[in-house]
Amino acid sequence: MSKLLSVWELPYPVSTNRYWRKTNTGKVYKSKEALEYRNAAIAQAKNDPIKPSAWLPYCDIELCIVVYPKQNKEGKQSKRVLDLDNCLKVAIDTLQGLAYVDDKQVVKICAEYGAAKVGGGMLVKVMEKVGNV
Repeated sequence: MSKLLSVWELPYPVSTNRYWRKTNTGKVYKSKEALEYRNAAIAQAKNDPIKPSAWLPYCDIELCIVVYPKQNKEGKQSKRVLDLDNCLKVAIDTLQGLAYVDDKQVVKICAEYGAAKVGGGMLVKVMEKVGNV
């Protein structure tokens, strides 16, 4: 059983190849594109912000994610579609601090592709897992 906390429409995610960068010494950091994506996600989520501190900081979280690929000029799905697992990595990282305190709280993920749309996008349902069912 789950309790719906929020539903967010986020921009189409950035590729993981462009999300993370590495210095010559091996230090990993978020790219400028990653920070811009997070800011866009925060702006879109502002209308329905979840306050992670408002409930137990380590409650179990379930995510249901629908990734809408970008539509090409002919109105069909673009041939360049991100891998679903890479979209999940970007979404989970972006939502940390917005929908939950730590991504270790995410205990269940449902993910699928939706129909292509102009500009693409991602629909995210954030739920609190309640009970053992």
